[in-house]
Amino acid sequence: MVRLYAWHTHRAGALAVGQPQRAWIAMALTQQTDILLLDEPTTFPDWGYQLKVLELLRRLNKTRGLTVVMALHDLNQAAQFADQVAVLATGRLQGLGAPEQVIDETLLARIFRVRGTVTRTEQGHPLCMSGRIGSVPVCRHCI
Repeated sequence: MVRLYAWHTHRAGALAVGQPQRAWIAMALTQQTDILLLDEPTTFPDWGYQLKVLELLRRLNKTRGLTVVMALHDLNQAAQFADQVAVLATGRLQGLGAPEQVIDETLLARIFRVRGTVTRTEQGHPLCMSGRIGSVPVCRHCI
């Protein structure tokens, strides 16, 4: 499922870029858990490996019914792969729901202080495009 067999004789420190994330997911799956809690599983791999990790997690969610809860800092990845998003700022919940309902220009301005645009992909997912950083006043309620 996670396609690591070719690496089974390698030490963990010798795994290629992106493989450690797959190894962690494989170890969690051996515990036969119904829920995976992941903290930034796409932090270090390059973009291609990030997408492979997210596609693997999506496949596990759809084929095994595995619940995947993960922290992501890339809004576009969250929009593309998540069924639900929770936006946190300063330790408080600022938005919760389907990405299409939560991720919009108001969120970019209010939480990230970025004047950006949000369009839609062919699949209907929000796609954030950056604008001017710091061009939006800080939301007093979010700090």
